[in-house]
Amino acid sequence: ALRTTGEEAARLFTADAVYAAQFVHLEVFRTIEGAIGKELFYEEWEARSRADGHRLIRILLRTLEDYLLDFELWLDYYLVEKVLEALLRATVIFYARGLLNKTAHRKIHKHLESFLDPQRALLILDDEIGLLKQFFADRLDQYPTLNHALAVKFSFLEQLAACLRAAAATDPLSSAEEPLRVLFARLQNDDLTRCVLYDLWHLIDPAREPLLDDTLASLGYAPREYPMLTIFRNTDDGENVLADMFCSTLDCISGIVVEEARPGSREEEARRLRLGLEEVLTELYFSQDRKAPRDGSYLRRVSNVAMSRIENKFLIL
Repeated sequence: ALRTTGEEAARLFTADAVYAAQFVHLEVFRTIEGAIGKELFYEEWEARSRADGHRLIRILLRTLEDYLLDFELWLDYYLVEKVLEALLRATVIFYARGLLNKTAHRKIHKHLESFLDPQRALLILDDEIGLLKQFFADRLDQYPTLNHALAVKFSFLEQLAACLRAAAATDPLSSAEEPLRVLFARLQNDDLTRCVLYDLWHLIDPAREPLLDDTLASLGYAPREYPMLTIFRNTDDGENVLADMFCSTLDCISGIVVEEARPGSREEEARRLRLGLEEVLTELYFSQDRKAPRDGSYLRRVSNVAMSRIENKFLIL
């Protein structure tokens, strides 16, 4: 009995240690967000990145390196391996989320929603994705189990870059078929994929977004009309029925209901730790604390349809 109890305790302590090791990436990327989050993908990044040796990405990589040296000093090999896996995933998510957040709706400075020089921006993206990927590739000899995650996770950034190149092409219809099909297959959620694609086209040139309609239609991914989703909440307080209904409708359209947890709580941090790429993108577009969708974006279209159905359902004038 004592041996069994000891084995169970050892397993529990190991599981807690792995959890703590993976959890630490949240603190690492808080530091990175504070250092470069407000500059990455914006005017100075676009104007100076190639000239200054990709300063912002070098800051990110130095921060990862500094933390990793401490981890290797104080943690055993197995836990460092888990930390690296978490940092790899978090790096991809940080970069992808920052890129897509650039298109967020702005009442002023609308030009900041798109690249000033798309071709230059594409070159910078290719360079930076390569630098980020190389940081982890340089550690494969010591941590070979990282190889699969490296290929799978970074392929998403490469797919985003491929879609951006298609959006910038002279003939986007012929250039877009392969990267679009790959992204639809990767995310396995047509509405979420459309949200991402319309933002990528907006990054290149807002005037090109209508061209994506034709491209998607030619590939069989044309936007569809949504029937009213039968979501009913029994409540005597009618004040927030419309807002609740609206958010629930969007959550159901997304295919993933975003979990609720108290901000700053352990439950909230644990939820963020579990989030994969698709869940992070879903939260980006469909969470209840999102900003209003950009006018003309795919999410705005979905929102308008959902709101119209809700208004009709509740006879709101």
